[in-house]
Amino acid sequence: MKKKEFKNLLTSINQARKIHKNKIKVDKEFIKKLKPYWEKVVLLEMDFYSKLCKLEEQMTNDLKMDETLEFFMMDNSIVGIGNITRTMRLIRGEEIEKEK
Repeated sequence: MKKKEFKNLLTSINQARKIHKNKIKVDKEFIKKLKPYWEKVVLLEMDFYSKLCKLEEQMTNDLKMDETLEFFMMDNSIVGIGNITRTMRLIRGEEIEKEK
């Protein structure tokens, strides 16, 4: 890349950064208003993972597995079922859903 092209690229990047500057003022007052929502989402998340663990235990027991089965997550989505020690191949959700 030539020096002039590189300089133009840097200029474009800097202009894009100026456009996307934070316009919402995040101060202590704003954070204080967010706190109750944060507390609620933390409780929801704890409840979700608690229920998920119980479901994994139930699935393991119902299928009489020696190793714990788990729901495999990627990018905060459940994408399949596998086991903790990875001695079983990951069974993708699509594979399970298409089964009749």
